[in-house]
Amino acid sequence: GFHSLAATGTTVKQISKESEVRRVGYNAMILEGALALLALLLVATALPRNEYFSIVFPANADGNPILAFSVAMGYMLHDIAFDQDPRTKAVRSSTPRFFRAQMKDGVITVPPFHQALA
Repeated sequence: GFHSLAATGTTVKQISKESEVRRVGYNAMILEGALALLALLLVATALPRNEYFSIVFPANADGNPILAFSVAMGYMLHDIAFDQDPRTKAVRSSTPRFFRAQMKDGVITVPPFHQALA
């Protein structure tokens, strides 16, 4: 797709031997697949189901899956508890809570955003 077109001009300049192209391309595809899987998991676990359907499949308009990913990413980043030093403002540690998504009987449930913060 787009990434192969955008990387074509720069990747060939970074490879010294033609025999390395297959390995580099294969690893790039593996990395792209892992990134896609992480994006899918993010939307599935950080975004409540009703909110996901209202963004991606609205009743009277075109859906916006990129907005669903962005909202889920914002929820996930907002739900990281940072332990910050009040004097220096340095972050000592961070603990992800990830909206306390739970799986029960094979179904992932995510509490609504305002309840997850309580």
